[in-house]
Amino acid sequence: MQVFQKRTQPVAESTSTTVAAILPTLFSSAFMSILSRHWLLALLLLMHVGRDVSCSGQGRSATQSASPQSPAAPQADASSTRWSQELDADWRIDPVAPSEAQGGTAFNQPIPVPSAWEHTLGKSFDGSAVYQLEISEQTTRRVQAELQRRSRSVPQQLFIVFDGVATEAIVRCNQIPVGEHLGAWTRWSCNLDQAWDPEGPNRIEVRVDEKVGHHTQGFLPVFAPHFGGIWQPVRLEIRPQQRIDTENTLVLGRYRVEENHRLALRVALQGPLPEDAELDVVVDHPRRKLPNGSWQSARKTKVLRRTFALDSDNQSEEGFEFDIPLKDARAWSPESPWLYDVRLSLTGRGVAPDAPVTAGERDPDAGTGGQASAASTRVVYDSQAYRTGIRLIETRGDQLFLNGRPIIVRGLLNWGYAPPSTAPSLDDRDMRDEIACAQRMGLNLMKFCLWIPPRRYLELADEEGLLAWVEYPTWHAKLVESNLAELQREYLEFTHHDRNHPCVVLRSLTCETGPSASLEVIESLYRLVHRQVPDAIVEDDSSWISWNRISDIWDDHPYGNNHTWPEKLGELRQFIAEREAKPLLLGEAIAADTWPDLNAIRNQMDRQTAERSANRKASERSQSDANSHVELPFWVLNAYESAKNFEDQLAEHSSPDVVMQMRQDSLDYAYQMRKYQIETYRREIPWGGFVVSVIRDFPFAPMGVIDSTGAFKFSEWGREAEWSADDPMLLLKTQDDRRSFIAGTTASVDWLMANAKASQLALQRSTAKQRFEVRWRLLTDRTETPVATGNVLLRPPSNSAPKASAADHFQATAELSFPISKRRRRMELVGEIWAGRQRVATNRWPIWVLPPAQKVPQSRVQVHAALEESRKDWMHAVVAANQNDAPSAATFESADAHGEPGVQAPSSILVASRFDNDILDQLQSGRSVLLLPDGGPGSFPVRDHWFLRGGPVVFPDRIEGSQTTRDDHSLTQLLVDLQHFDLAGSIQPDFDFWQETDPWLILWDSHDLDHVKTHGLLWGARVGAGRLIVSTLNHDPERSAAGPHVLRQLLHRLIEEPLGLRGRLSEETQSRLRSSLNLRQINLAQAEWKLKVDSDSRGFQARWFEDREAGEDPFADASSIRIDSHWDGQGHGDLDGWAWYSTEVSIPNDWKSDDFYLCFTGVDDHYQAFVNGRKIGQAGNIDRKETAFEMRSSHRLPDTVKAGDRLRIRIAVYDWYGAGGIFRPVFLRTTPLPAGSPLLRE
Repeated sequence: MQVFQKRTQPVAESTSTTVAAILPTLFSSAFMSILSRHWLLALLLLMHVGRDVSCSGQGRSATQSASPQSPAAPQADASSTRWSQELDADWRIDPVAPSEAQGGTAFNQPIPVPSAWEHTLGKSFDGSAVYQLEISEQTTRRVQAELQRRSRSVPQQLFIVFDGVATEAIVRCNQIPVGEHLGAWTRWSCNLDQAWDPEGPNRIEVRVDEKVGHHTQGFLPVFAPHFGGIWQPVRLEIRPQQRIDTENTLVLGRYRVEENHRLALRVALQGPLPEDAELDVVVDHPRRKLPNGSWQSARKTKVLRRTFALDSDNQSEEGFEFDIPLKDARAWSPESPWLYDVRLSLTGRGVAPDAPVTAGERDPDAGTGGQASAASTRVVYDSQAYRTGIRLIETRGDQLFLNGRPIIVRGLLNWGYAPPSTAPSLDDRDMRDEIACAQRMGLNLMKFCLWIPPRRYLELADEEGLLAWVEYPTWHAKLVESNLAELQREYLEFTHHDRNHPCVVLRSLTCETGPSASLEVIESLYRLVHRQVPDAIVEDDSSWISWNRISDIWDDHPYGNNHTWPEKLGELRQFIAEREAKPLLLGEAIAADTWPDLNAIRNQMDRQTAERSANRKASERSQSDANSHVELPFWVLNAYESAKNFEDQLAEHSSPDVVMQMRQDSLDYAYQMRKYQIETYRREIPWGGFVVSVIRDFPFAPMGVIDSTGAFKFSEWGREAEWSADDPMLLLKTQDDRRSFIAGTTASVDWLMANAKASQLALQRSTAKQRFEVRWRLLTDRTETPVATGNVLLRPPSNSAPKASAADHFQATAELSFPISKRRRRMELVGEIWAGRQRVATNRWPIWVLPPAQKVPQSRVQVHAALEESRKDWMHAVVAANQNDAPSAATFESADAHGEPGVQAPSSILVASRFDNDILDQLQSGRSVLLLPDGGPGSFPVRDHWFLRGGPVVFPDRIEGSQTTRDDHSLTQLLVDLQHFDLAGSIQPDFDFWQETDPWLILWDSHDLDHVKTHGLLWGARVGAGRLIVSTLNHDPERSAAGPHVLRQLLHRLIEEPLGLRGRLSEETQSRLRSSLNLRQINLAQAEWKLKVDSDSRGFQARWFEDREAGEDPFADASSIRIDSHWDGQGHGDLDGWAWYSTEVSIPNDWKSDDFYLCFTGVDDHYQAFVNGRKIGQAGNIDRKETAFEMRSSHRLPDTVKAGDRLRIRIAVYDWYGAGGIFRPVFLRTTPLPAGSPLLRE
């Protein structure tokens, strides 16, 4: 990927205008005489008419291009009466504060334009700088000559045009201020007439302030360096004084269902209106880009030519408005992106004796062939080319319609992140690759999330038929009344930037801002966008559905797990059912991390280092090369170094094969997660749209579909995109969406056909008696030889079905039969939809067929009496051979709640949920224990987890025993396939001692972290003389066949392989277990607390921390307070400064310890703690503004404190900003808080 590109099309002068301007000279009698004798000279001259051959080092001069443009490669903006020249060379930059720049030596150095200045000044530069460019005398003369030539017919002006500068810019020409602009994303210009020296040279200065934190900076600065500078092209441009206001003119095709389509024009003009002004409109043949890259032109369509008088009848506040009918017009859609080139020409009477004249305007006294007089000449003042398409986007109830037909939005989230550039890419290749990526995945929309894409990107989306959702770049901005005027100006520019593009069908005002945005501001911006963009669909806030206040759609960001996904979708459906019917679009969702390819990242860094070195002069290399290894590039995963260490640990603990397989497993895991969530969403919300997050890996998380090196991750998705497209979609629903079944049984499943054309298909069926049939086959061993087949006819949707229910689909119920097998089999279920002899859809799903239950001897299993009830049910089902043979609880050997066995059976396996000292004693003495943690006291901690955060790691050499490799049907493969489906449950977080165990199945997690965490799911280890297996997986027999199957495997492992575990918990870890069991603590949130405000800071001097007589107690008049939330929400909202907390508590007599600790887990911002009049500690620092907000601190009580003592606790808290006070638990404990997560739940 190139960082600095010069691919933006210059605004060019049309060839036809240039030819017309010099025809009188070319065809003078003298000149024609010369050409008649030198025909070769004539031919060459005609070939080069209009080409500007005078160039200098200032940049490329604009080329003249024909109008209309060639259908082979048409350019929307390439035809114009204006002349321009790019200023893309010889710029220099001076940081306002050079010490802020890289190395502190960046004064007056060259800088490429366009580019983000971080490439030159260093990625941490966030200040202000001055760009300087000297336009030479030679270039000045060329510009001046062009000005004079063009001014003979129409007065001209000289402008400098910026396509994008981040963020605030002040422009001077020859030290004279000529203009300024605020906002990083849109085009703007400055008139140079009053400052331009016609003799030259001319010095341009642009002072740029990056303005970190500006309202419209977008989301990129959250995870990448805040970009600044002249990051988009800049050029000189000669414009007519009386002209079309290019940026503020609306040209948009409007689809009409039962009448001629229309072309909507809102033409803004600048300068005085010419005499007898008219607008000439030419609409060319429609063109569309074909899949092979060529252009097809509809030549049979007539070219429309219309002329309109510019008078008060068609004038509005924003320009002259016209609504032009288009006969036999072709609509723009993703399937057929027909585009129209529209030329607008401003004409009127003027003084231009050497200008060409139109027919009928010759001077009657001049005779045949005579020239028109100046008074009667009609002049083309300005001519501008636009490209647009004809389409209509609208909502009808809960559906989105494009050109009168329902459409399902299937999008890909894009933050504009384009490493190694800190700014979005300007490279056509990057934009085309991203568009191709979305379409390869069967998606039809790009969501530009919190940034404004360059116009070229929108042009390409128009051409390729990719829909666009533009989310304007206000991330956690201050959308308040005091900023409204500034916001209105920027939003006006945003809408003018994108409104002529048919691809843009959705717009969001902001993202995840919520109630902090002023309703008045949101309403104003909402009305502004609707006023500027006809037929727009606008929402206030792309966030969570309850935050939508003024919106044409419902939106939600429900990142989540497979096993909770249907429930979440049901909640959204219910929310909408109780309110106004509008389309539901998931603005962000359906994400999953993958393990990064660290070798590819390393190679990418090496290549970029080599490229930078090659591009620098030898004299510049030494300092940069010396620093090149110090800091990783900003685009590298934050957890990169930790990930390298983790790979080394995995290879050492098992083998390098585990590392290689981990990446592939993460890809399969993420693909299946996204596939399931898309399919289930289409099933449960038939007309809803969605956006897959996100297009690229970024430093916080490797959750992109393109990795950090630019490679597409999911080859399977690319091969099988048919399932995700809308043409149509075949869906499968099983009981609880399970993917595992018992061999030799049958299962009832629902087949569904879902797509936006369902209503049309239903019509076809009723009129043409078309039938849709599902044919399925069950495959194994990666062959196409089926072990079972079947077919069923689909029923059409029911008209009486509730809105947005599964009944919107064609569907049928069928029975699947699974073959008899005595071993695990991974199979593939392939389904196809057939309409007569035509196959219209295909989909496939991996499923597991498992052997019938293998009975576990009841005498070998002892269930602890305190085992959590649902886990007892698991055990009953596992020990029973079948449902009719399920034993009652009495048939199990049991142990009482204190761990004393009712029947001594050291050879039996003890099944428990929590440790106590007795269980740990038995384990260390040789007992086998299967622990199914429930999260209670004495249990390993468990919690829910977003499985999108990270992925699985499996160890075949530990799982399969002597077998060190895995095959398609192994238990290892089953765990990877089904962990986030049938086996989805809780995790054991922060599993930091995994290297002491046999970690059969763990999760890695680097999401939003600078290191790799591990979470436990299934592991075993020797503990003393005993053996321990721990599982947090879901083994519920009501959920699936896989859960009980895995549980039986664990029991058999403990019974049949007494020496099968290699891992052993260290003495240190066993000591941590014992300490956790012996811990005693009191959560002081249960105590009665008082708060006394110390507004004049006299508490220390008055010694409020000491005991007093009752009559002198400083807390006698204090108010009650809780310590589980900030004091601001408890009646002290304006409190900044000192306040004192007070309580009394007794240490229980049965605490057998000589050490006691007062422990804090979060105080905002600084505190000092006193017990019985003595200071025991403090946290936070007022002078350095170091807050104790996230600090976990333990303070030992004086040695004189004993069990049974009464403690008088005083805590002085100082808050310097925002919310304040004690807001997290405070504990009285017998041990300090652990550095990490506690080993057992306390």
